[in-house]
Amino acid sequence: MAVDTPANAIRVAVDKDALAIAEELASEISNELGVPIFVWVGQPVQNVACTNRDNCTSPMKAGNAIRRGGIPGTARCTMGFHIFVAGDTQFLTAGHCGFSFSWYHTGYGFVGNPIKTQWANNGRDVMTVQVNNAQGSNQIYGDTPLITMTGVAWVGMPVCASAAVSNAIKCGSVQDDYLTWSDGTYTGIQGADSSMTFVDGDSGSPLYASPSSLNTAVGIIDTESGKFAIVRDALNAWGYSIRNY
Repeated sequence: MAVDTPANAIRVAVDKDALAIAEELASEISNELGVPIFVWVGQPVQNVACTNRDNCTSPMKAGNAIRRGGIPGTARCTMGFHIFVAGDTQFLTAGHCGFSFSWYHTGYGFVGNPIKTQWANNGRDVMTVQVNNAQGSNQIYGDTPLITMTGVAWVGMPVCASAAVSNAIKCGSVQDDYLTWSDGTYTGIQGADSSMTFVDGDSGSPLYASPSSLNTAVGIIDTESGKFAIVRDALNAWGYSIRNY
């Protein structure tokens, strides 16, 4: 059980055999409390395999490597923060990684298809991709934060990113808290800028506040020069919330 503060809701994972009665009770209690209660079949989160970014499942983590259209020899991007969409788990990555492709993870296989994107003129370079609820988490590969909230970006803010292809936790600071740019496909892309540099395939990397104990999601890396989409702005535009457990 967990409190979803951004959605003002309570989320409960139950055994399959208890789902029917749990849904009935959730409806009754929701009416009494005036607070939504979301119920689904789940199990305690345990790391079954997490030896590298290509082999990290049960649950998956932001910072995992994901592959476009298949597994062997395919282009990579990075899995960003996991989010809630009406109780369903999806994850964020960069929109330019490819909205028309299915996404895969080497250690898991097919992960999911893109659902929504803001990558367009006067939008943000960010999209959502479906993922099995049982694979969802608020964990970061290679670092300790358990993401529970989103935060604003401000100039000088210390931040880190978990980058799949660089296979590194990169830390620096926010250099510009709002700017727009052109990526050759769209103009007026909205976001902010950081002091770190990245390589091809790091797009989608989760950018979070440092120290990691702040547990705060800040951005999704979009460019090799460190520009990023602001997570709070993207989620507010969709009405979605960060996955906080």
